[in-house]
Amino acid sequence: MMSRQWQAEPRSDEYATKKFREANPKTYRVFVKALAEAADFV
Repeated sequence: MMSRQWQAEPRSDEYATKKFREANPKTYRVFVKALAEAADFV
C-alpha cells in the first residue's frame, strides 16, 4: 500500500498553466477545491 500525503493547498502551478489560471480564476479555484475534497474523501 502506498502512502501519500495530500497538500490542502496545492502549488498553483501543479495542475494548470499560468495562462489558464489567470484567464479562468473561478474555474481553477473550483477545480482545486474539488480535488482537495476528493482527496479528503479517499
